[in-house]
Amino acid sequence: MSGTFVCWIPRRANCCASTYASSAAAIGSRTKTAPARRPWARCNCWPEPKKPDATSGCSAKACTATRANLRCAAFWKTKEENEPWRRRKQAGFRDPNRTLDNFDFAFNPKINRSLVFDLATGAFIGRREDALFLGPGGTGKSHLAQAIGQAAIQQGYRVLYRETHILLEELAEAVIDGTRKQYMESIPTVPLLIIDDFGMRKLPQTAAEDLLEIVMRRYERASTLLTSNRPVEDWGKLLGDAAAVGAMLDRLLHHGHLLKCGPRSWRTKTAAAEG
Repeated sequence: MSGTFVCWIPRRANCCASTYASSAAAIGSRTKTAPARRPWARCNCWPEPKKPDATSGCSAKACTATRANLRCAAFWKTKEENEPWRRRKQAGFRDPNRTLDNFDFAFNPKINRSLVFDLATGAFIGRREDALFLGPGGTGKSHLAQAIGQAAIQQGYRVLYRETHILLEELAEAVIDGTRKQYMESIPTVPLLIIDDFGMRKLPQTAAEDLLEIVMRRYERASTLLTSNRPVEDWGKLLGDAAAVGAMLDRLLHHGHLLKCGPRSWRTKTAAAEG
């Protein structure tokens, strides 16, 4: 092994059994006991890069060659296997562990369970329809929205999750950077946009126009799921533009699905139990 630099990496599925067995045996002989939970092995079918000296550091050329040959060794998962993980990361979920499996429908039994599971199939995304989740705080709107987003990713769709104020902050930053046009043009390209917690925070004066433009650009082109703890009757006062609110709701509900959540609050229940 002298004169060579070996990068030991975990064994992955499809690695040749003979190579792994021989490498694992070699490791065991050197360490007396083979690793129990993290078997490391080097596939013999890819070349070893030269060992860097103390001053030069890692050879970029050698590292590039090694990464390229990892595909041959099949140590990394395939692109298809990694795709859901990558899309979940890109979605930016606030609570990535929210799924339908850990949602308690029994707590608020009046929630339209059949509609939730229908949305989770992703069929509404294929039809470019929208969804609006309404209800008091703590009734599971955000949980269900993110769970449907997770399900959509499993169906192969790209998803973008943003709290309302974060979405508008990103748009404001794009205005400052001079990239507003590019930002707005990218909005309709995401099959499912989840706009969460509309009405939870005070919004900028341009919120009505910005949200209306986002909804208009996505109307019948892509699906938008919006959650709010405010009844739609309050939206005009919230945004200060009743006409823009009317136009936005008209588009959201034209091919939209309305889910009413509540009335009981999980947070109130938890606080009462702790008290």
